[in-house]
Amino acid sequence: MFTSPEYMALKVGGQASGGIGATYTGGTFLVGVNKLLSSGSSFELIISTNGDQIVMDSPIVNSNSGDLTFDLYEDTVFTGGTPVTAYNNDRNSPFVAVITGLVVDATISDLGTQILPTVNTVGDNNSGQARTFALGYPVIFKPNTNYTLKVAHNDGQNRQVNLYVSAFRRRI
Repeated sequence: MFTSPEYMALKVGGQASGGIGATYTGGTFLVGVNKLLSSGSSFELIISTNGDQIVMDSPIVNSNSGDLTFDLYEDTVFTGGTPVTAYNNDRNSPFVAVITGLVVDATISDLGTQILPTVNTVGDNNSGQARTFALGYPVIFKPNTNYTLKVAHNDGQNRQVNLYVSAFRRRI
């Protein structure tokens, strides 16, 4: 049973037990990653949870690609990466500044275990129409764990791909 989204903590990079960079404590957050991908390429958004259970709302992927896949992995091992700007979308929270606490472009030595079935969209890549798909349900992340959201593109052309994620701390 969920209660109101209160506060959450995320940290940037490293192993879930140590981490590097900023720690965020605030309300819910929203992040968007926009990448131009060549065919056969992918990008990964890594979320390192702190000592909290984080609830990820249904992530949304948008692109005009005719062939996209979305996978979710647990226990990712990685180093480095670039922090992604996330925004506190709980406007009643005292934490209203832009925060950092998510990583892209990391060096991943082990994706970990895939924990959900692959979400796939295949269509006419010449239509020029954007496609949007969502996971369709929330996922509750374990504390002190690295998760990777991987979006792959393979329709033969360069395409803009967008991933949007919102999440909040589950009170236990």
